[in-house]
Amino acid sequence: LDTRAAEAEAEAAAAIVVSARPLRSTGADLHSFILKTREPLADQAAAERAAQRAKEAKAAALAANADLETFRKECQARIAQKLLSKIPQVKAGDVMGEGAEGDACTFHRRKIAIVGAGPVGLWAAMLLAQKYRWTDPSGALRLRPDAPQIVVMEARSMASHCTRTDIRIALSSSTRSMLDQQTRSRAFSSGMPVAEIEENFLRRWRKVAGVEARIEYEAAVQDPQDLNGYDGILWSAGRRSLNEALRKDLGCEVRLGDSQKVIVFQVQELLAGDAWHLSSLDLSGAAQQAGRVPQLRVMLRPGFEGACACWLWVFGLPGELLESLVPKQASNEPRDHLVEAFEDLVGKDGGPLRASLEALQQRIKASGVTARVVDASFWSSDRAVCQLPSSVPLVLIGDALAGKPFYTGSTLNRHLWDVAKLVEEVEFAYDGGPLELSRFGSYERRYQDCVRRIGEFQRRAAPVLPKPLPRMSSLTTLKRQDEGSPSLMKSLILPALARAAAAH
Repeated sequence: LDTRAAEAEAEAAAAIVVSARPLRSTGADLHSFILKTREPLADQAAAERAAQRAKEAKAAALAANADLETFRKECQARIAQKLLSKIPQVKAGDVMGEGAEGDACTFHRRKIAIVGAGPVGLWAAMLLAQKYRWTDPSGALRLRPDAPQIVVMEARSMASHCTRTDIRIALSSSTRSMLDQQTRSRAFSSGMPVAEIEENFLRRWRKVAGVEARIEYEAAVQDPQDLNGYDGILWSAGRRSLNEALRKDLGCEVRLGDSQKVIVFQVQELLAGDAWHLSSLDLSGAAQQAGRVPQLRVMLRPGFEGACACWLWVFGLPGELLESLVPKQASNEPRDHLVEAFEDLVGKDGGPLRASLEALQQRIKASGVTARVVDASFWSSDRAVCQLPSSVPLVLIGDALAGKPFYTGSTLNRHLWDVAKLVEEVEFAYDGGPLELSRFGSYERRYQDCVRRIGEFQRRAAPVLPKPLPRMSSLTTLKRQDEGSPSLMKSLILPALARAAAAH
């Protein structure tokens, strides 16, 4: 059609050229003059007819091109619909059988359990929701149709959740920047209570996930094998949340690294001034000189209004004193002097530490003092990822994986960065296969490199753990899925997503 239009335009142009030829007077008779006058008129009429034919041919070519484009789009839509029809259909999160009526643009969703609703658990839930959110056709932010279902389980009651105001966290500048960016806020600062960190994570998670952001309170999970129907489990319930026998069976036993006994004084009132000012002073030097104990170290951590004024941590204790101290030993009666609270632990003979505490008392003028003995140690798990007998991966995060004493800096900073990287690199959305152990290989390698690099974990001489082999049940399940249904597309077609979102 385009070729015919071009030929018609050329014919019209030639007719116009012919009709434009000038008449020449030759002195012929009247008959010859009439013939010569009619000839240009005929040429002009022929030019007009040729121009009309060219116009019609061009219009027909444009209409044909438009029909071809419409045909192409309709073919693409039919092909996309055919591909989507092969995906396992779900409605309200349940897979539908063949022949069931339902929306052909819905997606199978993995189900992920997060055990522990502390800062690390809420952070993981929030990041997963943000990773799988998108803008629907109406312009609203919502979860993608294939976003994994997140179930957070917490042993505490709703009333006691987000209430730990007596624990403050020293967040680094890089961690604060990351948290502010991810939560779209400027709410984070160094030294803020754990309760406020949890509240900010929970608020952001609810904003992103909407009604799906739910926590099952008073759900104390002792054994991850009791959780049925989940594709993966993120365990953030704390250092001692898994018993030793279970850890041994799963291959993730905890090993203690460097450890020492520490005396912790809880001070209700400071008569010498503000705790934040005192925490910036060199209290260790004064204590070392007074007691002549060069290895002694002192750290003051500000408390929180309504809990206490501060905590005073004394470590690097003399050897003879360490032998007499018992972990979890504590004094219950508040005293008006650090020495008096210390004597409740060890008796009247405090040795050189007594003089050090006298010097500290003169500096801070503590009142309402109690004391206790704790073990400050490095700890680490043999593995970061284990496989349950049901072939479900158990991923340890937070203090359930590893940790270090408070005086080396807050462990929460490292935990938050590790979880952020884990969520970024692992595909938690359903892609046609099981959530295999191998998907967490990078997370496992980074963890092993970290605990071997830091000497205090005492794992530099530990043998490199072999790569765990998948269980037979996992291989059987994978084979059956490969034979029974085609793999799903990892990249979702946006028009299909729009129709799925509109259907929900």
